[in-house]
Amino acid sequence: MPATKEWPFSKDAKEWPIDGQESVPEREAPVTDMRTFYIMVLVVLVLSCSLVIGADLYRKCKNELPKDARNLQAIFLLGYLLCAAADWLQGPYIYALYAAYGFSSFQLAVLFVTGFSAAMIFGPAVGAFADRFGRKRCIVLLYCFTYTASCVTKHFNVFWILILGRVLGGIATSALFSAFESWLVGEATKRGLAQTSLDAIFSNMYFANGLMAILMGMLAEFAAGIRAMSQKDDFAVGGYLAPFDLSLTLCLLAALIIGRAWGENKPEVSNPANGRYFEQIFYAFRVLMGDRLLMLLMMVSSLIEASMYAFIFEWTPALTTEGRSPPLGIIFSCFMLAYMIGSCAFSIIMRGTCQKGGLEPVTMLVAITALAIVALTVPWVLHASGYASTDRGEALCFLGFLVYEAIIGVYAALCLHQGPLRARGGASECVHHLPDTAQHDRGGRAAREPQSRRHVHALRSAAQRCLGVRAHAARHHPPQRGEFRSQCGGGCTLPTETERSGWAALGEGGLSLAQNKR
Repeated sequence: MPATKEWPFSKDAKEWPIDGQESVPEREAPVTDMRTFYIMVLVVLVLSCSLVIGADLYRKCKNELPKDARNLQAIFLLGYLLCAAADWLQGPYIYALYAAYGFSSFQLAVLFVTGFSAAMIFGPAVGAFADRFGRKRCIVLLYCFTYTASCVTKHFNVFWILILGRVLGGIATSALFSAFESWLVGEATKRGLAQTSLDAIFSNMYFANGLMAILMGMLAEFAAGIRAMSQKDDFAVGGYLAPFDLSLTLCLLAALIIGRAWGENKPEVSNPANGRYFEQIFYAFRVLMGDRLLMLLMMVSSLIEASMYAFIFEWTPALTTEGRSPPLGIIFSCFMLAYMIGSCAFSIIMRGTCQKGGLEPVTMLVAITALAIVALTVPWVLHASGYASTDRGEALCFLGFLVYEAIIGVYAALCLHQGPLRARGGASECVHHLPDTAQHDRGGRAAREPQSRRHVHALRSAAQRCLGVRAHAARHHPPQRGEFRSQCGGGCTLPTETERSGWAALGEGGLSLAQNKR
């Protein structure tokens, strides 16, 4: 364990007195406690977010769900939000925990990359597992139990055990971003729910998930401060490990509730590629290499979200000053609030521009990318000049990160509005809509076909919409059943479960806003 750093000019420090003085005058520490500043920012963001989403929340409350839809929403949100909370709890202190174990910067990078790579590699296998053995079984085994094992590994200050934990966490992340929505769509189809009811459940799910991210950040901050972290041999307890213990508990509780309250469902159409992992991977790459629009979309998305992964890795050390540790849980909650505000702002912008002919996706993407460059340049300049070590410099660095998070919220909502790109953690508050064609065949192909059957149509649809070639694509590639139809007033569209798992399979290492992990 690294030794605790002393404050500059502490009372125990020895220094020669100045001539004519009996003792050394006390010097004001150049670094002060910034916790009050972070709390004030959190309060301002909460108020701002409340104003932004107030109208949409009022509109949702007016639309009461039928009894069957309310019952399904209750059992789904209970299990899903417990699993989402377990995921969000790990976000604030993952870097701090590894750093407290004394690992080098290179080892920290290896740990993070291992988690992202595991999600990318095992994503297709998770989708195939859900198709073959059932979505409920996938959630319980590949998310709840796997994430529980991942949390247990965090207690060991052994590099290779932590690597194993990151691999397990990557597998669990793949299940989180594909199996839950798949189960909900399949269950709604079995119960014969109307599309409007399913839309409302998804909208409430994303909104509640955003609130859960904010609350779990503050809970993680509280839990990490209950007792100091201690270590005996290679096993540690307390401190930064407390949020992971809470996450472990929530995973086990969620597994119990889901196992007893949820029914099993599978796609009605069998997938001939089940079990042929490499065949699915090679086929996906052949499609990618043969479609220029799809290649461009993947390049743009990968570059933007690569910056997010760099941000996830660097924000903790960037805000840590010698002599103090920032309130990581509160900062994490601020980031999630900024992300939600950005998503809601996009919904408001789209509703306003629809009356003027709409705003081209390419135009908005270029604008937010340029703004993101500016937002991240500010912290870089502050650290390069050494000014980030001061109170004002740390505050400016933090504000730059907040702007970047808000931009990522706009980006995620933009992708959901234009095509089946999955948003990070689903903290977007916008109202989401399933394809109209799904209503005609009681859930459409989303509920009946396996997850890996329709990746091509989903990805091509995203490329056509996000790259602003909608009219050209409509003439040469008629819309497929299951593709998206944007609802101008609703904010953004919701991918089907297959389209979501397609991104989890092909791009978990490049498309996630992940949670996260964040």
